[in-house]
Amino acid sequence: IHSISWLDHRHFLSIDNDGQRIRTWNVNRKDNINELICSQGSLQSLGVHAISNDSNKRHEYLIIGTSKQQRDLLIFEYTQPFDGQNDSSNFSVC
Repeated sequence: IHSISWLDHRHFLSIDNDGQRIRTWNVNRKDNINELICSQGSLQSLGVHAISNDSNKRHEYLIIGTSKQQRDLLIFEYTQPFDGQNDSSNFSVC
């Protein structure tokens, strides 16, 4: 693992050493719940911005990744149910 960023109080994101793979981890279960392979480039760091959406009962996050050369900016959207009972989270590339 190259770097780690907190998503919320129960989850964190990791970037592999090659900068191609982003994983979402559950702190309580200590397992990988989601994985994204980035084909756009190699990531150096992630910034997480939380957005709460009461209308559809989901937590939404905007995740911004910067490349190793800091010339590329990759933007991801991450959504999760408010109840937090299941980790059927969704990663999509914008």
